[in-house]
Amino acid sequence: PTLQPGEEGIIAVEIENNLEEDAKDISFILNLQNIPFTPVGSSEESIEEIEEDDEEEFLFRIKAANDIAPGDYQIPYTFSFKIENQQQTRQGAMGVTVKADSELTFSLSTEKPILNQQDKITLKIINKGFADAKFLTVKLIQDKTGYTLLSEDEVYIGTVDSDDFETAVFDVIYKNQEPIFSAIVEYRDFENNKKTESI
Repeated sequence: PTLQPGEEGIIAVEIENNLEEDAKDISFILNLQNIPFTPVGSSEESIEEIEEDDEEEFLFRIKAANDIAPGDYQIPYTFSFKIENQQQTRQGAMGVTVKADSELTFSLSTEKPILNQQDKITLKIINKGFADAKFLTVKLIQDKTGYTLLSEDEVYIGTVDSDDFETAVFDVIYKNQEPIFSAIVEYRDFENNKKTESI
């Protein structure tokens, strides 16, 4: 499954007996120790027999930790069965992806907003989401702003981490008493998709 932090999902394991004998005492165990997932119910399923050329499905419900970092995780498993009373054990891992979204909010502050005087406009970018916002840039829209921009019109921030903030500062001189701050914020999300927000 693909999960969000704190979300539950089902792992479906289909086991087919392509051997030339019936398999007995089949057991499948998810080894969830030391990884940020917990079982909802049992992490072990078993069945007495899977006949030759037959198949069975085991279902496991897991929950991702609330504070899990987005990314790809490997869940180890142990699979055991008997063929002609001989114990067989196989180990491996299966992949689970945890996705999350960036959630940006913005606030604006000034130092001394006085007409015809130089000031600094500070844009605070807060990431309230579970995923980092990467390669973030802020570009001002300089159409009918009501101020003269003294600094560069584009600021590269880089990464705004989850549960953190960064700032972009612009030097201006106000030309009227009702200036308007307009900007475009661009960044890459968890899946490397380009996102754009207008302020």
